[in-house]
This record gives sequence, structure tokens and C-alpha cells, in this order.
Amino acid sequence: MNVRQRFNSAMHFRQADRLPFCEFLGYWTETRNRWYGEGLPWGAELEDYFDFDDGLTPSLGRLVPRASSPSEFAPGREQIPLDFGPIPRFPVKTLEEAERYRIERDGMGITRRVMKGMSTLPAYIGNPVRSREDLDKMKKRFRPDDPRRYPLSWSEELIEHYRHLDHPVGISMPGFFGQARLFMGLENLLIAFHRNPELVSEIMNFWADFILKVIGPAVKAVRFDYANIWEDMAYNRGPFISQSLFRRHMLPCYRK
Repeated sequence: MNVRQRFNSAMHFRQADRLPFCEFLGYWTETRNRWYGEGLPWGAELEDYFDFDDGLTPSLGRLVPRASSPSEFAPGREQIPLDFGPIPRFPVKTLEEAERYRIERDGMGITRRVMKGMSTLPAYIGNPVRSREDLDKMKKRFRPDDPRRYPLSWSEELIEHYRHLDHPVGISMPGFFGQARLFMGLENLLIAFHRNPELVSEIMNFWADFILKVIGPAVKAVRFDYANIWEDMAYNRGPFISQSLFRRHMLPCYRK
């Protein structure tokens, strides 16, 4: 039983030789380096070393480059590399350079503090959407029919490549809370749920329509084994929003 068969058997509650085995989120660079110092063969691919199943590590909605040929896609990590980011990107700009950190504006238009010399999550300082006027400006960078959202190599050859793989083919996209958080920032978004719920609903419904239009050609051409929708809407004490807010704002978008 190959990985694709194993994955689909498990996900559809059919008999499989074993459950799929993978690392879902990857590793900090410092973790990998420590393992090398503790005896992991230098240069070893961790998925191979731990005998993980190929093709099960999602991209988590990252901004992807436009690969120009099937060979540029990492073997065994097959996801349709659709671009859900702003086109054009915001110019990346360094706003402040300090000894231990750098403050920059990234391609999403987010101002963030990035620590130097270590793997860590950045501290988000400012986000591009604070009002409906800001959202209208942002929408101009999120046209779903922009051909740059698909890889340069999108063709029958690439579609056949996906159809005949022996490991799962997936699609990964930012979700509704996740994208609203990128637009507004976490604190501003949580406040807006109560003070400006119409703006929250507009962002989430816009995003639902956007991703449906972006993935449309891919869904028609390729039979996917899974879809990954990134939300990241909880912390170590529980979810950021209540069930009622989820039902009001997000559930209609998921039903779309």
C-alpha cells in the first residue's frame, strides 16, 4: 500500500496497513542543529530518517514562489502551489535596524519586529487594514483571476504529474479568521468582532469568494486527497472567539 492509498483509506475509515505518519509543522533550525550535535547524521532529511510518509506536510498558507516546472516542486511534498497573497506584493522595507532585532514591513504590508540570530515568531506591530476604506484598497491586490496565482508550469503535463503520484496531493489556503487576522492584526480583529462586526463579516465573505475563485481551475483539473485551511485561532487557554461568533461570521463562509 503506497502513501496515497494509506492516507485515503485512513481518512475514509477503510482498512489500512497502518496509520499515516508525518510531522505536521516542521522544526526550528535550532532543534535540527541540536539533533545533529546529538548524533543525527549530518545533512540527513528528517522525514527520511524518521521514516515519515511523504506528501503530508502542508504549506500553511505561506506565500509561494511561481515554480516554472514540475521539477521545482519538492518531491513528496505535493501541494498545488497557488498564490493567495497580495499581487503585487507590498515592497519589503526595513524601518529600523537594531543590534538584536529588525523592524520591517513585509510583503503582506504588515509591520513586524524580527529577532536576529534565532528562529522565533515575529512580533506584529501594525497591519494594513483598520477601516473599510483600507479593505477596499487591499481588495485591489487580491484579484482572483490574476494569472500569477498559478505556477508558470500549469499545464496538462503538470496536471498529469499530480494525477499519477503515489503520495497525497493537497491544497492549502489561509482561512477566514487567519486572513482577517493578517489584514487587521489579532487585537484589532478581536475588538472588531464586537465594535465593527459588519467589517469582520465583509472581510470573511470577501475571502470566501476569493479563495473559491482562485482554486476553481485547480479543483476542476486535479482530484485532491485533502485540503488544509489555516486558521490559527486559539492559544494555550482556548479559542480566541466564542462558538456563537464562529457560527455568525465563519460558518457561512465554510458552508460556501
